Amino acid sequence: TVSGRVGALERELGARLFRRGRAGADLTEEGARFAPHARDLRLGWTEALRAVREPATAALTLRLGMQPDLVPGRLQHWLAGLRRAMPDAALYVEAGFSGSMCDDLMAGVLDVALVFTPTTHPDLHVETLADLPYRMVSDRAARLGDVALEGYILPDYSQAFLRGHNAALPGFEQAPLASGQTDLSLAMLRALGGTAYLPEALAAGLIAEGRFARVAGAPVLSQRVYGATHLKNRHRSAHRQALRLMAKAMDGAGEAAIR
Repeated sequence: TVSGRVGALERELGARLFRRGRAGADLTEEGARFAPHARDLRLGWTEALRAVREPATAALTLRLGMQPDLVPGRLQHWLAGLRRAMPDAALYVEAGFSGSMCDDLMAGVLDVALVFTPTTHPDLHVETLADLPYRMVSDRAARLGDVALEGYILPDYSQAFLRGHNAALPGFEQAPLASGQTDLSLAMLRALGGTAYLPEALAAGLIAEGRFARVAGAPVLSQRVYGATHLKNRHRSAHRQALRLMAKAMDGAGEAAIR
């Protein structure tokens, strides 16, 4: 089916778009020239579908995405700020991971997203919004030197975070347990006990429950958060405002921070 559609497109354009071989396919010179137009066509088609299908009563529709780890404690502040700034807008929100959200931004499925690992692509505009601190907590170890690998949950929250973790704590990458989301790490801690890195606000809430405490001597790690949108939307007022409110929501200071 794909080959047939590509062949039909090549006949319509009167040019070969791909060189095919045993190793796969590469773009021809004509294909490379057509590629940005193909992306624009895909974006335009997605925007056309949205214009027809989305609520006619809304002055504006914004489709927003964010990493699951950022939903607790921040989503409500971001949405409250957006609702005050754009009371007539229709808002759609989903949680996802960096790669899929960047694909959706480039295709026009999402308008703005908060990501940990942005894709490098000519159609994507990315801004650094914040560096979120993460702290080590435990119900077994009071000091870093007391942390045992068998009870440690390796924080595989993003490629950059894991690299920073392994550089700061060599040897801990051998831990038998690992987690790709902070809510899973929290659930594992509550179910099994042990030691893990959590976002500062989440760590503080867990400590307040009385069972866990911060691990003395453990380095504070950080996760960089990026705001991303399609390159063509980077100067649009609504998208700029959404990115600005995202940055303010990242400070965790509550609703007052985004007024």
